[in-house]
Amino acid sequence: MSLPSLSPASASTAAPTQAALLDFVRRAAADAELIASLPLDPEG
Repeated sequence: MSLPSLSPASASTAAPTQAALLDFVRRAAADAELIASLPLDPEG
């Protein structure tokens, strides 16, 4: 069974910009439920 090859046309999503990544990080950090669900550092 072979995997279908991706042509450049089908992979049309561009890499996120720095601003988009920063926005994602800020939204994630502000999400208390998400932060609470993260595993604790076992050595911390």
